[in-house]
Amino acid sequence: MKQIRTISLFLALLLVGSSVLFTACSNEPDTEDASDSVPTEESMTDEPSTDNSGDEGKVDEGNKDEDDETPEKPTDPADIVDPNAPENEDLAIIKDGASDYVIVCETGNETYKTEAELLSAHISEQFGVDILVLSEDTVTSNYKKKIIIGDADENAVYVKNKLYETNDFAIDVCGDDLVLYAVNEYVCEYLFEIAKSEFFTKGESDELNIPKDGGFIYHKSQNASYNYAQYLRQKKGSIDLAGLLELFEAREFTASDGTKIPYRLYIPSNYDPKEGTTPFMLFLHGAGERGNDNQKQLKNFMPYAFSQNKSSYANAVIICPQCPTGQQWVDTPWASGNYSISTVAESNELAAVVELISKIGEEFPTDVNRRYAVGLSMGGFGTWDLIMRHTELFAAAMPLCGGADPTQVEKLKDMPIWTFHGTADPTVPYAGTEAMAEAFEGIDAKNFRFFSMPDYKHNIWDEVSKNSAYGRWLFEQTKKTD
Repeated sequence: MKQIRTISLFLALLLVGSSVLFTACSNEPDTEDASDSVPTEESMTDEPSTDNSGDEGKVDEGNKDEDDETPEKPTDPADIVDPNAPENEDLAIIKDGASDYVIVCETGNETYKTEAELLSAHISEQFGVDILVLSEDTVTSNYKKKIIIGDADENAVYVKNKLYETNDFAIDVCGDDLVLYAVNEYVCEYLFEIAKSEFFTKGESDELNIPKDGGFIYHKSQNASYNYAQYLRQKKGSIDLAGLLELFEAREFTASDGTKIPYRLYIPSNYDPKEGTTPFMLFLHGAGERGNDNQKQLKNFMPYAFSQNKSSYANAVIICPQCPTGQQWVDTPWASGNYSISTVAESNELAAVVELISKIGEEFPTDVNRRYAVGLSMGGFGTWDLIMRHTELFAAAMPLCGGADPTQVEKLKDMPIWTFHGTADPTVPYAGTEAMAEAFEGIDAKNFRFFSMPDYKHNIWDEVSKNSAYGRWLFEQTKKTD
């Protein structure tokens, strides 16, 4: 019996030893010196990780110091570029009459789908090369190079979430992909107009290359110092926003009802308060420039006005008020086009602007017979509304892509008005301005002009502000006095 117990004890020890050896072998050591270590009680009781694919080189959270912390993904557009790529290497979208790229569109977004098809047709027309348009759920690994429209893959989602949380739109390079992303349909059209005109239009070469450095290929609506729109204007010989901010003084006005309006004021260098011959201009911005930063209201129209048409605009006292976020110059839906001023009261913001005009006139006397109103989009509505309700204030007006009340044209019959609208405008109906033109025609208004812009969409203000003829016409107008 003693011999049997000895054999049993030997077998038990042998089994325990084998178990320990098996456990030690099944847990690979982190270093070569750990081959003789024995698993601790803690290591044997911890639940194993279900996914080790990303654990290589991982440092234990409880023991790492700050220098060992794994950096997050870069937030600078330039950091997205492949670090092994040659410096400033471009994306060769079209080379030797062919393309390796496909356009990948976010599934279910009709606006993106339409713009993607238009972009493909534009490229085909410009370069004679067809680029396939696919939805994100049909793309396979065979397509290595993509023009990504919307949230179509992880690169696009990364660009959206990490880089452009407060921005209007993005045009950026992510590896070998080009990402086009807009925060909403309002700026989607602007995004693709810029993409087509600046990146997908044939130049001297038959090749199509996209700059890969990424330093300026995006628009930050919250960054006044540098953004894509400024770069674009500089490229076209236009002053940037930073330059305008130096020319226009930042102020705030509080109306009699307590409404607060930030505004920018420009006083020309040749202004002489004693003469009272300096013209005055009010500029009303669009919906995308609302806020309280007192900067964004200068980003459209003014850059070209103060570069290519400086001889006209820079000789006037100009105020540029900013409508607060969530408010409108005119409280009417833009998509409805025209409205009736008998049922839509004057907004608090526009009433405050009228008071502001009076205040500025007292502080900086100007020629009361040369007061002008200019506005685009939401500001186009505001311009129409002002001259309908306060006809006596203005000598002339230029409303762009807005809407008004056709029943009010009789009181405007003698006022010089030049209005503009794109026939393909998807934001504010072209039919609204067309109805105004028909109403003016019906009363034989000699001083009314309507420039119908064939195939133009909503953004027409660049074309208008950089055309010297319109600026000259505006400042030549004088109010008729009895």
